[in-house]
Amino acid sequence: ALEFEQLNQNVNQTDSSEIDQENVNKIENPLIRRPKGRPAGTARFKGPLETSNVGNRIQNKCGLCYNVRHNRAMCPSNPSRKKRRQEVIRILYYTAIDLGSLHKSEYCHKGFHSGNILQDYNELYITDFGLSGPADKQKSDNKIFGVLPYIAPEVLNEELYTFASNIYSFGVIIAEMSSRNPPFFDRKHDLTLALDVCNGLRSEFGEGTPEFYKKLAYSYMNAIPNQRTTADELYKILKF
Repeated sequence: ALEFEQLNQNVNQTDSSEIDQENVNKIENPLIRRPKGRPAGTARFKGPLETSNVGNRIQNKCGLCYNVRHNRAMCPSNPSRKKRRQEVIRILYYTAIDLGSLHKSEYCHKGFHSGNILQDYNELYITDFGLSGPADKQKSDNKIFGVLPYIAPEVLNEELYTFASNIYSFGVIIAEMSSRNPPFFDRKHDLTLALDVCNGLRSEFGEGTPEFYKKLAYSYMNAIPNQRTTADELYKILKF
């Protein structure tokens, strides 16, 4: 059964019966509140936001999707294009570190999108683990939850979420940081879009995006999961 969310309308409205609080606690307790300037291998995570208007307001104001659209993630005060790109790479780099830490804990995020990466000035947090869990312990009930444009094609074909599925979502976020628009913002999140993604449709990039940046994102959005890089390699690639 396909159950998609529209990112700018219904993020975090998942049925609470689907949330596994035990998994949330396992992730949240040991990994929350790492020091500022954290090294590779540590992370900052927060549990699911409350499914309320307050929770949505927090996410709308702090989520990367909001910041990118309002040019906040690209640096304030209208800096040079080079500085904006450096800031984007910095954000992606630290997000990659945190995603790698999640995977090292053998957890797979089942709702990874820019709205679940919260930005508080220079600090970033991956959040909303209500549907997440150990990669080797997943329900095979044929239900697909999440924001459609970020869901990997193999998951749309009713395969289980994997670490590679998160890498695909990361590739979509890279494209979004370039375009400053949510992926497929001008289309309905429906079966037609799901079929198009499975047939190779990918997010668009902003005008003037460097080719190396596009190539990087497309490699993460590869249709073949085992041809995507690992989270461990992500931050090494982005560290330049």
